[in-house]
Amino acid sequence: MNWVINNISWLKDVLWVLFTLIATLLAILTYRRARYTLLQPLRSEVVKRQTEVLVELLDFVSVEKGEFYFDLDYMGIAACNAFDLLTTYNFKLTDDKISKEVQENIGGFMLLEDSGPTKTFKVHRSPFHEQLFDDEKEFENYKKELNDQIEKGVVRMEKLYLTKTHQKTIQKINEFIANPFMPTKIINLLETLLADIDFNLKNYMIPELKKFILQAKSFNSSEENPLHISYQAIYNSFIYESKSHSPTIKDIRKEIREYLLIDKKWF
Repeated sequence: MNWVINNISWLKDVLWVLFTLIATLLAILTYRRARYTLLQPLRSEVVKRQTEVLVELLDFVSVEKGEFYFDLDYMGIAACNAFDLLTTYNFKLTDDKISKEVQENIGGFMLLEDSGPTKTFKVHRSPFHEQLFDDEKEFENYKKELNDQIEKGVVRMEKLYLTKTHQKTIQKINEFIANPFMPTKIINLLETLLADIDFNLKNYMIPELKKFILQAKSFNSSEENPLHISYQAIYNSFIYESKSHSPTIKDIRKEIREYLLIDKKWF
């Protein structure tokens, strides 16, 4: 008893410290619980929205093998631009129907920086004109210049035409990237995919098209002897050389499945 009386001062201090610590701990736990309760509805809504967009993206990239390449329509791009080059260089073709198909399929174009400013020309509107306007003369001179260049092994391409199917696919990928609920890591993978697509077009599609038109110059074409063109062959050569999108697509699917806990064992 005497010991307690003699040490009452510091015992009181110890008990006060313990009381303060317990009160602080209870306050922190109460705050965390309250915050969790208040934020839980918001978090649930975010998870719901993320799940919806990720399921949509998973469906978008989980097509059968090779299907994504059809969505990018590399084949259509090769055909449209090959046809444009052939007509620019005055080749005669066996299939006149493709002209209409090309015009219907074009959805935009990519300007090529290494070709300088794009040439534009006015065309006549009167069906009774008898002489070439200045712009028409310039256009004829321009085409002559192109033919002179190709004789030297130089092919000028001012733009690369893109098909509607390709543009629609790129727009869809950009929409996924812009979605505020898309996780950052998946956004980075989608941006890598877009960069690879752009790289393929600039570094593989354009050289293939230039190589194609240079090869075509070795063939004579006329109304009586038009060219027979296999656009599929241009596409096949491009695919063989180009960068595959399969690894990136695989990584995107993997990230989505991990995020959605699709393969998690619950029991």
